[in-house]
Amino acid sequence: MLEQMIQLHIIAMHELCEYTKGEGFSAGFDAHFNIEHMNITLVELFQMNDDHRKKGILVPTKKEFRGYYTLLKLDKHPGYKVSCPLLCSYL
Repeated sequence: MLEQMIQLHIIAMHELCEYTKGEGFSAGFDAHFNIEHMNITLVELFQMNDDHRKKGILVPTKKEFRGYYTLLKLDKHPGYKVSCPLLCSYL
C-alpha cells in the first residue's frame, strides 16, 4: 500500500504541478505539500523494508523506490536545482 501511495504522489505531481489558483483548485496545487507527504511515506517504506531485510525477506522494488527518493533529494543539492516542470518530467 505504501508503494501505491508513493506512486499516487508521483502521478499527482506530474499531472497537477502546473495548476495554479482558480484552475480546478481553490488554492492551486501545492507541490511542496505533495513532496512532503511523499517523503514521509518513502521513509516509512524504507523502515518497513529494513524490518523485512532483518527477517531475511527481500523486497524486489526496493531499488525503484530508492531511486524516487534520490530524485526528490536532487533539488536539495546545491548543484542540482530542479523546477516543478522539470521534476514532473522525471517523476
